[in-house]
Amino acid sequence: MPVTSFIGEIVMNVYQFVPRNFMNCSGQTISISQYTSLYAVIGSIYGGNDMNTFCVPNLMGRVPVHSGLGPGLNYRQPGERGGSQDALLTTAMLPAHNHVMSAYLNPQPSNQPGNKYIGIVKASDDPTSSLIPAYVGKADLSPDADLNYKSVSYSGENEEHENRQPFLGLRFCICLAGIYPARS
Repeated sequence: MPVTSFIGEIVMNVYQFVPRNFMNCSGQTISISQYTSLYAVIGSIYGGNDMNTFCVPNLMGRVPVHSGLGPGLNYRQPGERGGSQDALLTTAMLPAHNHVMSAYLNPQPSNQPGNKYIGIVKASDDPTSSLIPAYVGKADLSPDADLNYKSVSYSGENEEHENRQPFLGLRFCICLAGIYPARS
């Protein structure tokens, strides 16, 4: 028994090809005169000049989101695009905050960090070692110490990072020829 789809219906599949009477949802611009039925269903909400051409939805690298409004949600227009594959997070975007860390405020014995620096992890109890241990037993530490500016370096340097939820690549195709959907 043949299965027939509605014109404009988008299907998700795992094929390595586009099924007959379907087109990849890759945002391509197509002719209104060649695909009049599809144009009658979706119009130019995904692009095109609305005179000679229109576009199919581009779902490459995108997550479909239901259009409309729901409780506690923002309204989404049909064809609205949003989000970004990469994000640039700058220090200006971060709220003011503190990191809790302890450090010695005054000169201390050689086996403890002094001059507001963080010590290194203690490797041994060797008193002849030139390494300054980060922790030697229970120390009298100040929880509100300002560290020497050389103790911590910046990280990231305002570079973009990938900003996607876990995903699985599948093919989205739109039906070009089939049953014309009845409007309710």
